[in-house]
Formats: sequence, structure tokens, C-alpha cells
Amino acid sequence: MSTITDVSVMANVSKATVSRVFSGNAKVKEETRISVLNAARALGYNPEQTSALISERASSASATSTRQGTLGIIVSQMSSQSFGQFFNTAQQYAQAQDVELQLFNSCNNAFQEKSYLAMLVASGCETIVLVESNLKTSDINEFSFLNSKLVTFSAKEELSQLNMGYDHAGACTSACNFLMAHKHSDIALISGTGTNSVSYIEGFKHGHERRSMPFNSQLIIDNIEDGAVAATELCSHLGDFSAVITATDKMAAELMATLRQFGYEIPKDISVISLEGSELAQYTFPRLTALEMPLTSMAQEMIDLCTKQDTAQPITNLKRLTGKLVVRESVAKFRPANTLDPDNLPLTLSKNL
Repeated sequence: MSTITDVSVMANVSKATVSRVFSGNAKVKEETRISVLNAARALGYNPEQTSALISERASSASATSTRQGTLGIIVSQMSSQSFGQFFNTAQQYAQAQDVELQLFNSCNNAFQEKSYLAMLVASGCETIVLVESNLKTSDINEFSFLNSKLVTFSAKEELSQLNMGYDHAGACTSACNFLMAHKHSDIALISGTGTNSVSYIEGFKHGHERRSMPFNSQLIIDNIEDGAVAATELCSHLGDFSAVITATDKMAAELMATLRQFGYEIPKDISVISLEGSELAQYTFPRLTALEMPLTSMAQEMIDLCTKQDTAQPITNLKRLTGKLVVRESVAKFRPANTLDPDNLPLTLSKNL
């Protein structure tokens, strides 16, 4: 049976785009929609049939015995760069704790996440963690968890069964504060997709409200995962901006490369800061300032809580993990366009200064 991955490869788009086409998302370009549908038709891909197969697996899972000491984690909204770091840390720590760990990244695709969940339930995994899940309650209710314990991890207290969560909104607020401290007032946000995007936008607005500063809503770019596309949209259609916050390091790298093609220098003309802080941030040009996600502590605490905490108890005090500001070379103090740069003045003029 063909999968969503097969369709994405043939259509040369991401799995998230395929999912948006079949969910009827209006923001998908017509030519992209046609390409995806043609690929699905050629491969005989039918999401309804595949969904039925998942439901069949879910209903048969009750006959599976529990495998003690097993932990499955499904991450929904983490880039491939951060997931690699998270995967290595989690596997090493789980091995030291004598826990058998299975770790998956559904790449912001609810259908893929549901498929991984079905596989873990069917295998009798003792504890299953959904990290920042994209699944609806109705999706989860299709499964029988007689032999598995399901735990949700979320920054939103009402959605979390672990007393910890990463504060995505707070990270974006901190990024705003840092840029405003460097005298930037016209700030753009490329928030990406998924529920994290909503949190980033909340934090962006809060960062401006705290300083009683207005913001241009046109400079908030959501539902775009490609930094080059977002840069083109910012430069072609929207208002002036002197700084950009991106959801991921990959977006930032694509953004900076495209802005240079438009004639901008980073950070002389435009400053850039990321809300991810993966290893990629050290190798961009210029090196990327970022709010670094605490992936190591997140992985370790998640495993400890799942193996030691009674997750049946209600959460009374959610521990919010916060990002660490790592300053590199992609942010500079705002300088109006008509301001003379003392480092680039003619020799005679610089002597007079």
C-alpha cells in the first residue's frame, strides 16, 4: 500500500503539504494541489483506506500484552536538526536508565503521528508520550490503551500530563525583548506551522505589548516552512522591517541567503534571530543568534518523569522549560538608513569626526 511519503516524493513536496492538500487547506497553491493529487492517483494512494487500516490496528491492540520497561516518544513539531540531537541524548539516557526507547518524528504531520501511535499501541509499548501533539481528541479516542499508558507533553497546562513543558511563547517574547534592546521596532516573525506557530505569535504580540509598542500584523508570516519563500514575501509585498524572528534555524539560513540576493547585508541591514538553536546555528553565515531549546534536559526529564512519576495524578504546577539566549553574529544594533557608518567613512571625513 502506498504511503504519504511515497506521494510527497513523487510530487516533490513535504509530507505536511500532502496532508494539507487532503485536509482541504485553502493556502495550498493550485499547482501544488494538482501535483499532489496526480501523484496520489498514480500511486493509488487513498487516505481513507489507510486511515481505516490504522483504526483496525488500534482496535486489535487490546489483545497485545504489555512489554515492561518500554517507552515510546512521538515528537510532532521538531525540525530534523533538533530531532537528531534530541534522539541521541534520549537514546543514551534511556539506555543508562535501562529503558527500551522508541523515538519517532512525525514532522508536523497528524496522519503520520497517528500511524506511529498505532504501531506503538499494537506493539504493547508500556508508556507512550505525545510531544506537542497535532492529534484531535477524537483521533486518540480511537485507540484502546488497556496495555499502554498514554502521556501528553505540552506547554499548555490543560493539555499536559507531565509537570513540564517548553515555553514557546516565552521564547518568542524573549527574542522580541533582545531585538528591542538593540533598538529594533519593525520586527517580522516567520512562525512556521502547527500549534507551536500559535504560541510564537502569542509571544510575539506579548513582547510588543509589554513595551507598549505597536506591531505590523502583516509582518507575521505563518503557514510557511520555507525561509526563502518567506523572505521573498517580506521583501516583495510587505512593509519595512529591520529584524526577523524565525521558528527554526533552517528557516533563518534560507532567509539570510535570500535577503542577500535582495541586496541586504546581515546583520548590518537586517538582524535575524532563531527560536531553535540547533547545531546548524553555529555554521550559518553569519553565525546565528538563537533562543536555544534545552533539548538535553528536556529528553532526560521526560524519561525520568515517565518512568518515575505517577502520571495518573493531576498536574498542579507545570514546570516551564525556557530557552537559553546564545548570542552570535546575526543581530546588530538598529541603524537608520541615512546614518553614517564611522567604520566606512572617507578618510578625510573620519579625521574630522
